[in-house]
Amino acid sequence: MERILQGKGELLHYASDMNNDLLIQTLAIVALLAFAGSFHARNRKEILLWQILSLFFWTTHYFLLGAFAGALLVGVNGLLTVLFLFKHKKNWLSSSWILFLAICGLSISTFFTWQGYYDLFALCGVVAIVVAKWQDQPKKIKLISIIAGGFWILYDIFVGSWGGIFTESIITISIIISLVRYRSHKG
Repeated sequence: MERILQGKGELLHYASDMNNDLLIQTLAIVALLAFAGSFHARNRKEILLWQILSLFFWTTHYFLLGAFAGALLVGVNGLLTVLFLFKHKKNWLSSSWILFLAICGLSISTFFTWQGYYDLFALCGVVAIVVAKWQDQPKKIKLISIIAGGFWILYDIFVGSWGGIFTESIITISIIISLVRYRSHKG
């Protein structure tokens, strides 16, 4: 009887782990919906607002996954995105020193949450995204974001974020569709 109860407890623990993993991976899909929507926005401000919402879900996703470098980097990216919303209203935010300090801050954050060499993929991905958000033209934001997606896919493979791999693939496709759609409307 004790063995049956132990087996039942293990099964319940396994089911609980599966539900938690499903919830964690679902957060990546929710982030996808907000992020993909951002690339169909018509101006820089709308793109960044959608991305702030997406970054909240990404930060939660990586934290629950135990991928602390990804969680911290995405969280810092969210704060930087809020600052970048005001880039044209505050002259000091337009200084290239802000971009340089942001990249330094992200690098330091990676050092404090280091779990392995694969954290460098997250760092490269978030630096590319920060550089993209620094841009004023939506087309440049989208093109640089494609590069960032490649780094995040590599990071997601290492940390077991299947939702992240799926999401980055969909986001890349969404960006390409948006670029083609924009080009066909212009021409």
